[in-house]
Amino acid sequence: MHGKPAILAAALAMKLASYGDAVFAADARQVSCNLSIRPQALDGALSEIASQCGVQVVYFSQLTQGKNGPELEGSYPIETALEKILTGTGLAFRWVNANTIEIRTVPPVQTAEGPPKNDAPRVRRYPSKRRDGDGLPEVVIEGTIEGLVATRAATPLSQIPQTVSVVSAEQMRQQNDTTLADVLANAVGITATQFDSGNQAFYSRGFPITTYHLDGGTALHSFTYELNRVNSILFLSPDISEFDRVEVLRGADALFGAGGNPGATVNLVRKRPLRSFDAAFNATAGSWNSYRAAADVTGPLAFDGRLRGRLTAAYSHRDYFFDGASLTRKNVFGSVEYDLTPQTVMTVGGSYSQAQSHPFEGGLPTFPDGSDPHLPRRTGYTFDWGRLDTDMREGYLRFEQGFAPDWRLLVNATSLNGSSHYDLGQFEGVVNPITRGIAPAPSALYTTRPTLQRQLSAEATLTGSAHWLGMDEEMAIGADFAHFYSDQSVVRVPSLGTPVEDAYNYSPLGYPDPRTLGGFVFVARSRVSSVQSGYFGSLRVERKPWALTLGLRVSNDRQTNGDSVILFGREISFGEPQGYSNNGKVTPYVGAMFTLNPQYSLYASYADIYLSSPGMRLLDGSAVHPADGINIEAGVKGRWRGGALNGMLAVYKIVQRGLPAYDFNSTPTPGGCCYLPNGRSKAQGVDIELNGAPAPGWLVSAGYTFNNNVSLIPGYFPGSQRSQTPRHLLKIWSSRRLPGRLRDWSVGVTVEARSSAYASGIFCDPANCGAGYHDFRNVQRPFAVVSPRIGYEINRYWRAALTVGNVFDRIYYQTIGSPAGGSWYGEPRSFLFRVDAEL
Repeated sequence: MHGKPAILAAALAMKLASYGDAVFAADARQVSCNLSIRPQALDGALSEIASQCGVQVVYFSQLTQGKNGPELEGSYPIETALEKILTGTGLAFRWVNANTIEIRTVPPVQTAEGPPKNDAPRVRRYPSKRRDGDGLPEVVIEGTIEGLVATRAATPLSQIPQTVSVVSAEQMRQQNDTTLADVLANAVGITATQFDSGNQAFYSRGFPITTYHLDGGTALHSFTYELNRVNSILFLSPDISEFDRVEVLRGADALFGAGGNPGATVNLVRKRPLRSFDAAFNATAGSWNSYRAAADVTGPLAFDGRLRGRLTAAYSHRDYFFDGASLTRKNVFGSVEYDLTPQTVMTVGGSYSQAQSHPFEGGLPTFPDGSDPHLPRRTGYTFDWGRLDTDMREGYLRFEQGFAPDWRLLVNATSLNGSSHYDLGQFEGVVNPITRGIAPAPSALYTTRPTLQRQLSAEATLTGSAHWLGMDEEMAIGADFAHFYSDQSVVRVPSLGTPVEDAYNYSPLGYPDPRTLGGFVFVARSRVSSVQSGYFGSLRVERKPWALTLGLRVSNDRQTNGDSVILFGREISFGEPQGYSNNGKVTPYVGAMFTLNPQYSLYASYADIYLSSPGMRLLDGSAVHPADGINIEAGVKGRWRGGALNGMLAVYKIVQRGLPAYDFNSTPTPGGCCYLPNGRSKAQGVDIELNGAPAPGWLVSAGYTFNNNVSLIPGYFPGSQRSQTPRHLLKIWSSRRLPGRLRDWSVGVTVEARSSAYASGIFCDPANCGAGYHDFRNVQRPFAVVSPRIGYEINRYWRAALTVGNVFDRIYYQTIGSPAGGSWYGEPRSFLFRVDAEL
């Protein structure tokens, strides 16, 4: 009689063991907690529930930003308490196991009145899949965009009347992006051109990208012309380990990036400390001695998570497929965030970056007529003594103050201080089709003291919302300030060694270190100081199905350039410092949205912009007036699967007028005289993009751009403004987790396809300019590069992946230049193995 019950009890115990988490979770739902929670920020309220009820509540910080929790006193079951805390937030919860509760977004519900009410979080980030015993599916974390939005309020992509793309952390991970240059080279609608082995320039809609932000703050001073050499933002493209995602607004940004080109604005969003502990590590090894390791740790430090921190570190080394060049980088980033009150958050952080580079300058030459000499892809005209060593120190402060019910003050301040030493050599000559040599001999440039760059920027923005006259309003008002200073002292050696005898078999021997040559030298010193400031305001009024956004910015900028030479220890200036000043420059912005249904919206927008012309002067000696630019675009936006998948089609037209054009009736002078402000350029085209998750486990970012741009400069034949950028550009990234028994495997691919591009003009052979000028044309025919990836999830903590770059080993020029240099091959077939771990 007792045997059967015993057997049943044993069987029941085994059954409970197999379904333990589910049973225990069901019991835990009925447990009551004695709660005492004051009104506060939502993440603080969730932390107190976790502490007072003895459970773990997991979520991503983006979900709770800007949301508040109510007061809760008394004894409540855990589920009832969570329902009361999450009411009105657009968030829900579910049990993951016996002790863990996941906070997630509520799928929008379509109503007869129009689109879902909880439409705010629409920018997606896809962290790694964590699967427990019950087969927990991939968690999709939703965020918001505000850094590139006119109202500076969290706004879904489908409600922004401009073309905005987001490169998520998961996309950067799967495409093995390690620097901002990698991210932009893979971003839809962006064309990358190489100008030395460590840096690239980027173009959107035919215009250079010169406007960059950190956390949506003041636009940085992105580049300077230093003795005919362009230094990119912060000397080298920033390491991406510091950033959570990258946002790109294609077209003009009138309110926050007004003083730049109308091609695009880039916003880098820093990683922020999280309330729950998380640690991640990744390492890569690939072709051409490419190695990298990075770690990221975050979590609470004290005061029940009100004080939290984050620390990332990265080390990388790489050689290149061309001979002689290499780059080693170290980067450390840290930040601490503290909740001063439930409505007040302060973040302090900084980073230090160091790089040692053995660079290849100038690229490859062609034959005199621009035709391809078919140099070996491994060709690199480097020098044994060449170097570019940089240090960059960053510090920043972020202060956020909430006001009931829907107002917020945000203050951002960033300080960037960098220095560099370099010894650079470069050939500037064509390949002789008969002798196979390159003439003349190379030139060299080296620093005599550290080259300095300093940037200080600050921005304050007040945002809020209201409901007046039956309409919803969102408002923003703010001001920003940025100061930039650079100082460099260099020696230029016009001729070093002898011309190259055989361009196809180059040897760096025979080119001595220019610092050891001795003899008479003079040091050229160049200093640049610039100040930019502005005030802006915007108003978004919505009454379904219409939404109208109006904005205005008033900008001021000035710059001073000072040039001198140092002879025998004595500095001699070239006259008074030159400069320019522009005050009260007004740039308006208008955007309109019309919601057709919950899936589709129509939009149109107008944005203004201006661009100063440093160092260029009119015949009367005054500075050339700023060039004006406008961006007009219209299109349709779509959102599917509750906003998990976003798409858009846009047509655009950009006009830039008042560009400096050389005055052929003037006499050239060392001061940069003389120009006329009557140059003009324009571009028009189509952008198509699809971004997000078409289905669970499937991610995609795809875009097609058609761009037709033309430059109209008096005295020159009309021609393409940027012929090196293709008219047709297609970029696709896709990643798919396999179903069923293969669910631990994923496959992906990156594709870039371009139509033909060219460089053309008139050219004088530097070795024999007396022979006169002749025409040249350098053409890169259409090409496509395919790079597949296969990934495997070893367990819930470890993943591995193999990427094959340019799998078909397509030979092409990634950048095309003039006959004397500037052409760069694209990378041959390569292999990269990556391991990721998350704890």
